[in-house]
Amino acid sequence: MTAGQILASVAGSEVPTLTSFVGGRPLSAGSDRTLDVFDPARGQLIARIADAGQAGVAAAVEAGGAAFANWRRVPARERGALVAELARRIDAEADRLAELDALDTGNPVSEMRADVTK
Repeated sequence: MTAGQILASVAGSEVPTLTSFVGGRPLSAGSDRTLDVFDPARGQLIARIADAGQAGVAAAVEAGGAAFANWRRVPARERGALVAELARRIDAEADRLAELDALDTGNPVSEMRADVTK
């Protein structure tokens, strides 16, 4: 979802509820609790995120451990190529990522773009 889509949905009073992903799959929160996300520059509610709770954190830690076990078996040259591809994809989405970061933090997009491209 782009910053523009988030703002448009909020303007229409439809505040999106976002979920977390763990191990490549949506995390079932285990409860209906959500956390509000505000645009600090406007004080406006811009989204809700599922509250993962302790079970979600434990699932993320477990998935991270499993991912690391697999990652360490990948040859260094292949890991390097994968990291370079990730960097390329981040660069390709730098403007959109900067807008989302600015919306979340209240900082200028130009500053957030610098953070994304460092």
